[in-house]
Amino acid sequence: MHFLVASAYLWGYACAVIALVAVLANHGREKAVVGEVLTERRDWGTLRFGGMGAIFVALIVAWFGREHAPLVWTLPLLGICGAIQVYRPDFSDQICGDRGVRYGWYLRRFEDFEEWRLTGEHLRFRLFGIWRAVPLPPERHEAFRPLLEEKAPGRESRFA
Repeated sequence: MHFLVASAYLWGYACAVIALVAVLANHGREKAVVGEVLTERRDWGTLRFGGMGAIFVALIVAWFGREHAPLVWTLPLLGICGAIQVYRPDFSDQICGDRGVRYGWYLRRFEDFEEWRLTGEHLRFRLFGIWRAVPLPPERHEAFRPLLEEKAPGRESRFA
């Protein structure tokens, strides 16, 4: 294999493994902060499908260019990239768990809420001064309110 192709693969593997470790570490942190997922809204939209589309295109290019770069080098790299696409948070993900929430890439325990309110079909909370919302059906509000009052006492925001 040509030296430049080999170097590109080594750099590609290094970057992909570092990214995979970061994404899996974030996924583990999410499990610790959010806890058991109660409700979620995930958008498998353009970014995630675009990433998977790019991997598919790379797979086709690898198949037709296999005389220059054997598939034995290419397929594991594309598999790592696919795992990154599956486990990475998306900017529009909204998850409510029994210990905290995730909004996009941000994870927050209930204790860390600046303010919160249960309204409509959502648990709303202030993140960096901006109100955000994660889905929480109204039938869960009464059971959830004591937990929030215990974890974030005196931070319930009433409509003024």
